[in-house]
This record gives sequence, C-alpha cells and structure tokens, in this order.
Amino acid sequence: MNLKSKRNPVEVAKEILKNRYPSAVVGFVAGSFNRGEETAFSDIDLVVVFEKVEFAWRESFTFCDWPVEVLAHDPETLNYFFREVDGKDGVPSLPFMVLEGTPIPDNHELIFKLKSLADQVLDEKPPEWTEETIYHQRYGLTDLIDDLRDPRNSFEAHVTIGALHEMLGNFYFRSERIWSASRKHIPRRISKINPPLGKEWIEAFEKAYAGNSNHLIELTQKILNPYGGLLFNEYRRNAPASWRKPLPEAKNTFEGIVPEVPLLAGEREVVHPKLGLLRFRTANTEDVPKLRKLLNAAYKRLLEMGLNYNATFQDDALTAKGLLDGGSVLVVENADGIIGTMRIKEMNYIDDRKCLYLSRIAVSPELQKSGLGTILLGLAEKIARRNEFKCMQLDTAQPAKHLVSFYESQGFQIKRPIYYDGKTYVSWILEKTF
Repeated sequence: MNLKSKRNPVEVAKEILKNRYPSAVVGFVAGSFNRGEETAFSDIDLVVVFEKVEFAWRESFTFCDWPVEVLAHDPETLNYFFREVDGKDGVPSLPFMVLEGTPIPDNHELIFKLKSLADQVLDEKPPEWTEETIYHQRYGLTDLIDDLRDPRNSFEAHVTIGALHEMLGNFYFRSERIWSASRKHIPRRISKINPPLGKEWIEAFEKAYAGNSNHLIELTQKILNPYGGLLFNEYRRNAPASWRKPLPEAKNTFEGIVPEVPLLAGEREVVHPKLGLLRFRTANTEDVPKLRKLLNAAYKRLLEMGLNYNATFQDDALTAKGLLDGGSVLVVENADGIIGTMRIKEMNYIDDRKCLYLSRIAVSPELQKSGLGTILLGLAEKIARRNEFKCMQLDTAQPAKHLVSFYESQGFQIKRPIYYDGKTYVSWILEKTF
C-alpha cells in the first residue's frame, strides 16, 4: 500500500487509543510525518500515558496498515525515562516525541504538564563529557580512521563508515554539550544546528560510501582538532584494580577411561631402520604432560605462521579433555619416549558414510621428515579398512600448504572448506576413499 492510500496517522492514533488503550489519559503521536518526511514504510510512534502503570513497556503492531510502536508510561515512569535513561544516554528520543508530538486530546491538563517537563529536560542539556571521556573517544575515532585509510575491501570500508557515522556524530554533539542523535537522525540534527556542517557531513559520507574517504577523514580531523585531534601515540587506559578473577585451580590428575585404539598384535611394535623399535599403544591420562609438550612442539611451526591451532597453545587440561571426550588417541614411543600421536574418531563432515576422522596428528619436530607421519596414516587406513569404514577424513589450515601437499601425496583429496570459530584461518576438509 502506498503512502497516499493510508489514513491520516493522527486519526489512526485516536482509534488505537480508543480501541486498545481505553484507560489511557493522553497520547502523543510522533513520527516523520510530523516533519513532512514520511515514506511508505514510516511508522507511527505513539507515547501512551496512563494515570498509573505497574511498569512502563514498549510494544509494536500494525493498525490500519500503519506499523505502530507504542511507548506506554505513566507520568512518573515518563519522568524517569526522561532523566535516567534518555538523559544519561544523551539521546533524548522520548522527550522529543512528547515535545514535538501531536497530543490526543489536545486540551487535557496533563498534556501541558508533560510537554513542559520534556522542554525543561531538553533545556537542561545532557551531562557534560569529562576530559577523560573525550580522550578515550578520540582514540576510538582514530582507530576507525586508521581502518578507513586502507580497508581490505569495500564491504569492510562500509562497515567502518557506518560505525564512524554513529561515533563521530555522538562525539560532535556530546563534546559540544548538545543532545545527541542516532542513525538517520544524526545528519538531520546537525543540519538544523549547523547547516554548513550538515551539508559537509552528508557530502563526506556520500563520497566515502562511493569509495573516496579523504573528505570524511578530513571532516573527522576537523571535528577532533579543538579537543586535541586524532590520538594514538602514548594512549593509555587503565582498568579498575578490582577487575580480576582467579584462574581455575590446575588439576594435576585427570580421571577417565580413554577408548582403546583397535590395534592388532602385529601392529603394536615396528622396527624402523632409523628410529629403531617403535611401540604403538593407546594413550592414557598419565601421558597428558608429555603429550601436551609433544603437541605444543610439533605445531610450533604453524604458530609461527600465524595459525592458532589448538595444539599450539593447549594446556594439560585441554589435552586431557581431548583424550576423554570421545574417539581414541594413539601414541608412538621409542627409547626416547613419546615421539608421535594421532587421534581417530568415527565422524564424517561430508555425508553419512562411515568415515574415520583423523586429528591432532603430531610428530616430534626433529623427526618430521623421518616417515613417521606416513606410518601413522598407514596404520589409520588399516584400522579403517578392517572395520569397514568407507573413507578417512582430516582437516588442515589452507595456508599450511606443506601439510596440504603432504596429505595429497598420501591419497587425500580436498573436498570443501570449513571454518572453526576463533581461528585465524580457514581449513580444508580432505578425504581418502576406499
């Protein structure tokens, strides 16, 4: 439905008050139509005031094809929101609605009292920003400007511009001790307060969204200069001394049963031409400290590449969790101790075929070209085939091209990408089918 076919919003608001809120004393009809700026998707903002409510509330609905947002109050809750919510936040949406809104009815005594209250609140001005607040705001704006100088792509640039619009607008208003605004109301208020700046503001943001951020950077500097300008070097912010929480107590023992790796008798010992006698067995909780050290050391190269695999930072507790949360963990020993490990688990990231998933494959750094990794993968394949698995899968970081190449040389093929929360990389799922 287009705007011309909609009923007058004030008449609609009168029906809403009569039908939905018959006990209301007065109402204030606000919205862009009051300023002649309505569109086909504009809504009716309706402040409904009762004699007494248990608590204030907000609700939305559609009435006569108008989207309606209702803010329900009594005089005391309205006064609280004026001063304690909007007043402290610096964005006086509710006082403006009451002051500028069309009253229903237009002659009730409460109308004059509440409009006078709203006017008084707006005349008092918002709380003054401290030098410390301005200091921290300057740093935040500088951080956004730095992101805008050389964005990785247009999408990230647009996200930064949007954030800058909110933060810079709030800085302009609050640093001047003017009531603030948000979103689309920022350029409207600036244009009313300072028309030349409003014009400059709109042009700078339009050009920034079109790909030229120079004017927006200059505008930001212009607004910040009276307060010290952009700020980065020697910035410091201290957290309250009370902001501390003790770490959980470290556990020196871990309890639980690790599922047995299904090894045949002939697979438990192998004589390697260079490494000597190798013993293969299921890991146990007593292995946790040594297993953690092996994983940390084996994945150190990947950490140096900027890839934050869990194995690069995991402690004993996380290592123990890996032993006990399903699957089986194999360790390889020689005369020097544990030199390799691999976790196996029935899991499939592609479809519903029976698949053996391999993870936390690690070989001592000094032995990583000895062929031990190939032995581990070969042993996993034997286990998979005799237990009627249809495939093996594993994942590795896309930037770790040496690992991708190694797994491809072992018969694995890249199937699809996957991203794990908190990681600095996207991984490949690789698969070997039988």
